[in-house]
Amino acid sequence: MRSKIIVCVALIFSVPALFGADIGNLSYKVRNGGVIITNCLSSTAGELSIPPIIEDKPVTGIGENAFRSCTKLTTVVIPESVTRIEDKAFYGCVELASLTVPDSVTSIGKYAFYACVKMAEVQLGKGLKSIGDWSFNTCVNMIRVTIPDNVTSIGDRAFFGCIKLDNIMLGKGLNTIGDSAFRDCARLKGDLIIPDNVIRIGDYAFYRCVSLTGLSISKNLATIGDQVFYRCSKLVSVVIPKSVTSIGNYAFYRCSSLESVTFEGNAPSVGSALFLNVAETASVYRNFSATGFDDKIGGLPVFVGRFRSENLVYLIDSNSATITITDCDTKVSGNLEIPSSIENKPVSSIGENAFRDCVNLNNVKIPDGIKTIKSGAFYKCTNLSNVNIPETVTSIGMSAFQGSALANIKIPDTVTNIESSVFRDCLRLTNIEVQDSHPVYAREAGMLLNKAKDVLLSYPSASGEITIPGTVKKIAYGSFAGSNVHKVRMSESVTTIEGNAFTQCKELREIFISKSVTAIGLGAFGGCQNLTVMTFYGDSPSQVEDVFKNEPESLLRDAPAKIHYNLKNNTWKDTWLGRPTMPVGL
Repeated sequence: MRSKIIVCVALIFSVPALFGADIGNLSYKVRNGGVIITNCLSSTAGELSIPPIIEDKPVTGIGENAFRSCTKLTTVVIPESVTRIEDKAFYGCVELASLTVPDSVTSIGKYAFYACVKMAEVQLGKGLKSIGDWSFNTCVNMIRVTIPDNVTSIGDRAFFGCIKLDNIMLGKGLNTIGDSAFRDCARLKGDLIIPDNVIRIGDYAFYRCVSLTGLSISKNLATIGDQVFYRCSKLVSVVIPKSVTSIGNYAFYRCSSLESVTFEGNAPSVGSALFLNVAETASVYRNFSATGFDDKIGGLPVFVGRFRSENLVYLIDSNSATITITDCDTKVSGNLEIPSSIENKPVSSIGENAFRDCVNLNNVKIPDGIKTIKSGAFYKCTNLSNVNIPETVTSIGMSAFQGSALANIKIPDTVTNIESSVFRDCLRLTNIEVQDSHPVYAREAGMLLNKAKDVLLSYPSASGEITIPGTVKKIAYGSFAGSNVHKVRMSESVTTIEGNAFTQCKELREIFISKSVTAIGLGAFGGCQNLTVMTFYGDSPSQVEDVFKNEPESLLRDAPAKIHYNLKNNTWKDTWLGRPTMPVGL
């Protein structure tokens, strides 16, 4: 074994020139017919090209600590002859800004580039097979990295603390992700795809990767370690492959947006506090034939189903063996026909928020056999202009079609329960069709009423000046919410205005309240920012809540309304709900 410091004169013809560093700054030794770079003077600065040949022998390795603390190096060119970069080779090279690892390199040792704090991007060669523990730890300015397909293992804490890393591509050959490998990579965003060859994800591997929004897990993964996805607070849904047999403690702890966890196989063994502090509405879904599940796992309720059929996600009801549509890809557009059956089981329900925010849907065909359309089912489908309600439907939930572009809807006689705000913000809905034979509901001039026509349930297309029909006794919750009504007059029959009845009616300027009204509910006029005058013909209502209370997420201002009352009425005081009152001649 021989060890030399390279002398400029002796090698001037056999070694290429260096840029920004003298050749005499490097030390080397010969091993097994190849040259290993063993040291570089710490004063070496600027750009350095490592020669491919020294003494007619190929440079095959960069040895342990070879460039450690060369704090003035900015660029290093590694020749194609190098096959390994050993432990701590570039440890603490704080000015090293970029690096290309050639295809010849098969391994990167422990701490190899530890604390190379200015390195923004590294190009890893196609021949690389292993990335050692702590190898790029604390490379705080690294933005992106692609792991080549030949890499089988990423060591413990390999990219720990790379706080600006926002994009990683994991190679297809990857088998193991070490403990804390990408811990505290807080900017790592988008969908994380863990390739199908990965069988183990170590403890804390993606701990506090708070910007991850999606996760695709290897179909061959066996073990998810402790706290692997701790505080990945933007993850919304996770699918656990059937290959997973073990999930560690706190694996999804504080994933505060996590709403849906689907297990494709039998129940794995799980550690403590698996789903602690996830979204309040979070649920677990399992296969109909899966074993080992109780009513809860990791603290979350377990339901049967949650599978995908093209653009639709569905749940199997284990008791009735029917299908509920639970979700839809929001990218779906144009026309959609909901199937009448899936897996030879009838589709009986459209679940809560199933098509919510599917803004590109135009037409939806609902099949016979559907019995319930649940709350928010088509909420804010802003371009949905046509939907049928089949004669098998019996119930429509709250806000089911809120914010859609419907112009016409037919309510069949089978529908006996329509909850509040079903057609809220449907400003184009001028025709609500109800047959005279309907046992529960009636219609009149764009309004939906109960059979006796004494409760006004919904008037989404109200605009301009309107007069409440003489049969109406109650204006129901949310009945005018968000409409374009300007002025409202009431008949003497009205006694009750329920909560949120006129909330968010930004065009409402004046309302005349008949003397028969005795009760006005919470938020009845919330967000009516242009409501300037409320005129009461009778006594101060005896049952009143904060009628001007705005909705929590409203963008509209509180109503500035002045309160007028009949000067002949002595039940009124100087203020009403904190607002000054004024007697006027009526």
